[in-house]
Amino acid sequence: MSGRREAYIVCVKERRPGAEEDLQIMKKLLLDYKFTCHELVDPSAKGIIEGLREFRDELNGKKENVSCCFVVIMAHGRLGQIVGRDGEAVSLEAVFELFDNKQCSALREKPKVFIVQACRGESNFPGFNNADATKHGTPISEDRLPINSDTLSVYATIPGGAALRSKKRGSPMFNEMANIFPKYADKCHIYELFTKVNRRLNEVDFSEFYEKDTERVAVRREALALRNRKGLENRDSSGLTLHICSNLVKRVYLAP
Repeated sequence: MSGRREAYIVCVKERRPGAEEDLQIMKKLLLDYKFTCHELVDPSAKGIIEGLREFRDELNGKKENVSCCFVVIMAHGRLGQIVGRDGEAVSLEAVFELFDNKQCSALREKPKVFIVQACRGESNFPGFNNADATKHGTPISEDRLPINSDTLSVYATIPGGAALRSKKRGSPMFNEMANIFPKYADKCHIYELFTKVNRRLNEVDFSEFYEKDTERVAVRREALALRNRKGLENRDSSGLTLHICSNLVKRVYLAP
C-alpha cells in the first residue's frame, strides 16, 4: 500500500483491568507496520464520537494520500453499543458512519479495518455484508459507490458472546494478533491474517481469561441462553471465535 497509513485507538480503561496491556500491544503492532497511531483513552460516550469525528475531519483535510485506516475500539459493550467511561452508550453504527463513503471522502476505495474488543448481547452489532469485488484498477465513480464499501470489521466475539480479557495480559484477540501478524504478514493479506488468529483462538483453551466482573457474567449468561436455544449447549466452549465481516474488494497486505 502506497500512501499514508492512519490508525485510531479508542481505549476505555475505566473498570477494565488489562486494557492498558491491550493498548500497548496494538500501538506496537500498528507502529511496526508504519501506521501513524492516534489514541483516545478513557473518553465519555460523547467524547468517543467527538474524537472520531475530529480524526475523520483530519483525514479529509490531508493533502497526502491515505492508503489505509484502522479504527480499534476497546470498551465494554452491550446490545449493539459500546460504553464510554461515563457508562453512557454509543451506537457502533454511528461510529461506522463517520468513515463511510458519504462522510469520509479521504477513504473512498481505501481499505478500512474496524477491530472491536467489546462484549456483545443477543442483538447484532451493525456490520457489513459481503460485496461483489470489482476488477483491480477499475475506477468507480462516486455516484456508483455504496455508502459502505472496502471495509473489514473484526469483533472479538460472535453475536451473543462475551469478549474475554485477562487482568495481567490483556485480551486473547490482541495477544494472538501480536503472535500471528509478525509471522505471516509478509505473505498473507489482512483477511488471511485474521483467519489464522481465529483458528488459533479456536485451538487454545483461554478459560484463564474469564473474569468474574458483573457485566461479563451477565453477558455470558445471555450468550449461554442463546447457545442453549440453538442446541449448542454441548459444544466445547474453551476456545474463542472471532466474528469477521468483509466487503473488501481487493487483497490488503500490511508488510511493505
